[in-house]
Amino acid sequence: MTRDQAVALAGASLTVRDVIREALAGSKRQAEYSAFYNAFLLNQLSEQEFEALSEGFAVTEQYSDDDLAERIQILIDEIGEKFLPEQLAFMFSSPLLQIDRVLERLDAVS
Repeated sequence: MTRDQAVALAGASLTVRDVIREALAGSKRQAEYSAFYNAFLLNQLSEQEFEALSEGFAVTEQYSDDDLAERIQILIDEIGEKFLPEQLAFMFSSPLLQIDRVLERLDAVS
């Protein structure tokens, strides 16, 4: 699927800058979560402390599948590489099941 197809599918107009900014912010969140998780594994945080900190990283479906497909396609087109579903889930603060569903659809269209 090309960027134009993704934009037409979503019916919206995102800029590349918007998508990359969002992906970078999501990557920062992933690094923060990983730091908390590593601290927990190293017994630097109690289970209760880790649970309290990790609550802020919970995600919900904030985008429709069409909107998410557009964001993913723009990122792939601009970076020139595909990403792991887990990476995309953090980048766009979206549930892994939704990412998998959207990736299946993108693969079917391309």
